[in-house]
Amino acid sequence: AALDDALDLNRTSAAAWLLKGRCLVAVGEFARAAQAVAVARRHARDRRERSLAATLAETVRRAELAAFLAGLDELLGEGRAAEASWRIQARLRDRPDDPVLLERLCSALLEAGSVDRAREVAANALRVVGRAGAERFEEVLRHVARLDCEGRMRDARLALRRGDTATALVRFGVDGTLGTE
Repeated sequence: AALDDALDLNRTSAAAWLLKGRCLVAVGEFARAAQAVAVARRHARDRRERSLAATLAETVRRAELAAFLAGLDELLGEGRAAEASWRIQARLRDRPDDPVLLERLCSALLEAGSVDRAREVAANALRVVGRAGAERFEEVLRHVARLDCEGRMRDARLALRRGDTATALVRFGVDGTLGTE
């Protein structure tokens, strides 16, 4: 209330708008905090106030992302991987090259059993994130390859137990016509 009273007295005080933005971050109202920071930027009188506004804008962005990720963790913990992946995909519309979101999408897709889609997202992410972020997506692709290999091995074992050598060879990636003329 005191902060709103101060703003009623001086609507152009960058410091008051920054303080309001900081308070809104503390209570998790990130959209309103971002609006307060935008107003503070417009009213900033000097380099110091502009720097404080830029710093707070980044704080708002990070806090909002942390809250979003915590919500995803909650969904995944409840076994709601499909819902988590939908939320991430919606968020990626605004930030399609965000490596944190892309990595979380891969994890959610794998958890939901969408291995092919996780492979596709990881492969596309490698093209956009650059060398610095590539390692996490290379790890996803290695994990997907292990899953593929495990599935082929399981299918080949089952085929061999049935006496179906041709199917087993195909599952191993070997042409079943080898040695036949």
